[in-house]
Amino acid sequence: MKIEEIVDEVEELVISDDDTSEPFLKEKHLDLEGKPIKKRAPKKKESEETKQRRDGVESRFRNDRSSDLNQDKIEEVKEDDKDKSGATEDLKEESEPEEDDLTQKFAPEEEKKLVDEAEEFKARGNKWFKKGDNDSLKRAINRYDSALRTCPVYLHQTRAIYWSNKAACYMKLGDDHKAVESCNQALGLDPDYVKALNRRAAANEKIGKWSNLQSASDDYNKLVELYGKDGNYIERDKARKNGIALESRIKTAATAETQEMLGKLKDIGNSFLGKFGMNTDMFNMAPDGKGGYSMNFGGNQPPKE
Repeated sequence: MKIEEIVDEVEELVISDDDTSEPFLKEKHLDLEGKPIKKRAPKKKESEETKQRRDGVESRFRNDRSSDLNQDKIEEVKEDDKDKSGATEDLKEESEPEEDDLTQKFAPEEEKKLVDEAEEFKARGNKWFKKGDNDSLKRAINRYDSALRTCPVYLHQTRAIYWSNKAACYMKLGDDHKAVESCNQALGLDPDYVKALNRRAAANEKIGKWSNLQSASDDYNKLVELYGKDGNYIERDKARKNGIALESRIKTAATAETQEMLGKLKDIGNSFLGKFGMNTDMFNMAPDGKGGYSMNFGGNQPPKE
C-alpha cells in the first residue's frame, strides 16, 4: 500500500460525526478570519474493505514497535532450561547502551554500573566457553560482544580482556585468522597484555605462512622481555624456546613462498614475452645478497627459424 493511501485512511478514521453535526456548524459558521466555513461531507459508513485495510495498517505499526524489543537472552533460556539452573536470570531482558554513548567519561557510580553489567556479560560468556561445543562457543562470542558494547570505551585494559576472550573462542572454533584479528584489537588497547600475545603467537603459528610465523616470533620475543621484567622466568624460558623453534620454520616458509611467487611471475612473464619470441628462461634470477633477487639476461636462447 502506498503512503498516500495510508494517510487517506488515517484521515478518514479521525473524522467524527460531531464535526459535521448541524449544531456544530451553526455555532462555528465562521473561521478566525471571518470567512464562511465550508461544510464537510457526512462521514460515510466504513466499508468492510476499509476496515480490513485499517486493521492491517495498525497491525504493521504494532509489529514495527515490537521488533525493537531486545531478544538477547532467548537462546540462553532454552539451553539453561535443561538443567533448571539460572533459567530465571536468563529470562531477563538486557539493554545495551550504544557505543557512541560510552566515549564520554562517566561519573564513578555510573561507570561502576556499566562495568558491572559488562562483567555479567563476560561471566555468562565464560560459562558458555567452558561447555566447549561450537554452538556454546558462538554464544560465548556474543556475550563478549555484549560486554564490549556495554563497557565504556576508555577502559582499555578491561576491553582488551573481552577481545582476548573472543580470540580464545575463535581458536577453539579453528578460525585462527579471526583469533589474530581479535588479539590485534586487544593489543591495540593493551600492548603488554601477555595472554593476547600468547594467543596471537599460537594462532599465527597455526596459520603457518611466512609473515604469520615471523609475527609469532616477534610476539615470543616480546613475551621474553615482559616475563623477564616480571621475574616470571619459567614463562620467559618457555617463550624463548617457542621463538627458537620457529627459526627453521620461518626459513622454510620463506623459501617455499619465494619460489611460489617466482613461479607465478614466470608464468606471467612467459605470457608477455611469448609475443616477442622470448621466454623467462632467457633470464637468470639470483639472490643479490640483500634479501632480494637480481635479473640478468642470458641462459637459453630462442631457436632460430
